[in-house]
Amino acid sequence: MATEKTDVVIVGVGAAGGILAAELGKAGMKVIGLERGPRLKTADFSPHDELRYFQRQELRPNPKRMPVTWRPNTSVRANPLPILNYGNQAGGGTVHYGTLSWRFHEDDFRARSHTIERYGASSIPADSSLADWPMTYADLEPFYDRAEYELGVSGKAGNLQGRKIDGGNVFEAPRSREYPLPALLADQSGVLFEAGARKLGYHPFSSPRAILSEPYKDRSGCTYCGFCQSFGCHVGAKSSILVTKLPEADATGNFKLVTGTMCYRVNTDNSGRATGVSYFGPDGSDNTIEAEMVILTPFIYDNTRLLLLSKTEKFPNGLANSSGQVGKHLMAHIGPRVFATFDDRFVNIYMGPSAQKHSLDDFNADNFDHGGLAFIRGGQVSVSPVDLEAGPIGAAMSMNPPPGTPRWGAAYRDFLAKYFTRHAAIVAQTENLPYADQTIDLDPGVRDQWGLPAPRLTYDWRRPNELARVEFLLQKLEGVGHAMGAAHVWRAPLGPGIPGAHHEGGTRRPELGYSEPVRHRQLDLPLDERVQSDAHDPGSHLHERRCHRESVQEKSRTARVAWLRPLLQDPFSAYRLPDDRAAISNNLFARRCSASNIRDTLRAGPQGIADRRNPRHDSSGANRRDTRREFAPPRCDRRLRRRQRILLQEKLD
Repeated sequence: MATEKTDVVIVGVGAAGGILAAELGKAGMKVIGLERGPRLKTADFSPHDELRYFQRQELRPNPKRMPVTWRPNTSVRANPLPILNYGNQAGGGTVHYGTLSWRFHEDDFRARSHTIERYGASSIPADSSLADWPMTYADLEPFYDRAEYELGVSGKAGNLQGRKIDGGNVFEAPRSREYPLPALLADQSGVLFEAGARKLGYHPFSSPRAILSEPYKDRSGCTYCGFCQSFGCHVGAKSSILVTKLPEADATGNFKLVTGTMCYRVNTDNSGRATGVSYFGPDGSDNTIEAEMVILTPFIYDNTRLLLLSKTEKFPNGLANSSGQVGKHLMAHIGPRVFATFDDRFVNIYMGPSAQKHSLDDFNADNFDHGGLAFIRGGQVSVSPVDLEAGPIGAAMSMNPPPGTPRWGAAYRDFLAKYFTRHAAIVAQTENLPYADQTIDLDPGVRDQWGLPAPRLTYDWRRPNELARVEFLLQKLEGVGHAMGAAHVWRAPLGPGIPGAHHEGGTRRPELGYSEPVRHRQLDLPLDERVQSDAHDPGSHLHERRCHRESVQEKSRTARVAWLRPLLQDPFSAYRLPDDRAAISNNLFARRCSASNIRDTLRAGPQGIADRRNPRHDSSGANRRDTRREFAPPRCDRRLRRRQRILLQEKLD
């Protein structure tokens, strides 16, 4: 067993871990980062392969090797999720995510008390554990601003120091200055959405995204290639931690990244102080790192699992869990959608960055009167591809045809051939209130490739409050679709209540009870758990988080690490254009144009469709790296696997 000593060990070098590595390294501390996946380079993302990245999920965990199970309630058996939508490489989900970079609304920070003041306590579902945050928007605004400028976010302000600005999000909380970069160019779907929303009296705006709309800090601007959500950026225009903060960490000379690892335990001494971590190396070896500071910043599933696995006599229920709140109050965004098709125009939804292209906040948070409605809170409405990534495979797999059209045969083929370039989805990323019985725990019957019990989700969003909210928003989505001029508008199925995408939150609270405002309560845990609490991932959400407000909130959230405050200056540191005749062939391969044509066409406007083509299709597979195979832990023989399991069980016991 190899043992290494350092000042700080960080488990999970993604959105939060990468920022911490850079800031602590700048402060002169020696930092070791443990990352389960590889560290890729910008050049690795040049092959634009929809099958490889969107369908086979190469930048995400392999669900067969790293399973996560789900059940709607405790009376049924949990089954492995077929797709895991979070990151599995240095930089985490920021490498492949859609880059939406929202700030919380002011009332998001006090959702419980605000709701009671306006609508009464009875408006909150009796079984919901909704709570206020222990901070306000004003506390975080300087760090939102710093994150946007350091990382590079494109958008247009709608509330500049209290002054409302048309064209931006007039419902946003006041910001101290404009975005560092202008908003990305609107494509045809954004133009149609803008016109339709304004016709209805709404307030549309270009969604803020962590993508460079023009060169910034020695990085190239967006080429509008269309391979964005689920893909790494081949020019580095996406402001991922991989290209922003990890180079800063490297430059300090104090940061060491170890990839291909799996941390299975946080070690503590007899006093309960965290002393380091134990992990499996890329060669299957068992290793230990001793550190003065232990910081856990993996995705919520692995973070919760690691705390629950780190049991001792002093902490029989896992670390930081004397209150029994670890794994409770799981939340995820809900994604009701409608599909819209047009007979008289091309939309070409696969142009440019995907995800939510244009949005409106009229029905988000408490921006509208909920009086007389059977729900609280709301959702952000956007125009988007049918499944975030807009290629032909994604559209065929994710867009159910309208009523009357079969899902097979000549009629289905003709539907796709006609409407692939003439469709859009209108989606609502909808809040999900926390409930104590929505949990993450350890699955006793499923283990991963290292022999560790899989995280098990017990979750079903289909509760009265959520169902009423979703139905309300679906009606609004249909209205927007018709106002956009769509010939056909229909709903997507809602699904079985499974968590959606990678926006999960909750699972960590120091206490419950609402006898006094949360912001006035002591944030630390009991004394014997304070070290673990301070070292806990700031992305693991001590209180409620708006599950779709993911990007800048995650990166600006202050780390609750007591040792950082005297060391660091401020709390932030503790953290395609086909032309108008394009068509889809029977084998569902869509031709895509060059980046220069995309820019020219977008700048020329809807009438300036370029007639130049530069299809991108690499069928040879040349220069392709199968990173999943390259960085997968070696296959062990049965005896070695058995020895590892015995050793692990002894440690866990």
